[in-house]
Amino acid sequence: MLRCGSGKVDLRRLMGSLGAAGMRSVMVEGGGEVIAAFLRAGLWDEMTVYYAPVVIGGKGGPTVADGDLAGAGEGPYGVRRTSVSRLGEGTLMRFLPKRR
Repeated sequence: MLRCGSGKVDLRRLMGSLGAAGMRSVMVEGGGEVIAAFLRAGLWDEMTVYYAPVVIGGKGGPTVADGDLAGAGEGPYGVRRTSVSRLGEGTLMRFLPKRR
């Protein structure tokens, strides 16, 4: 068992443990709080977002709909949009960290 904090998960410790175990790629699928925590901590290399024509979910995390991720390099999360394409009824966007 891996303990990574009490209450909320210590993401840096979790990712360090996964790296030590040989994992080099992790897919994070979560709600706004989880995604925002990874973005704020800088623990990501690439993000792909599918924006469906219906917005569902909680408050507090970044969304394409409210503009936090919509602009190339805009917002508090240090992202830049690298591609946008239609996929079915929705839109598929790819983001990279600004630091690249």
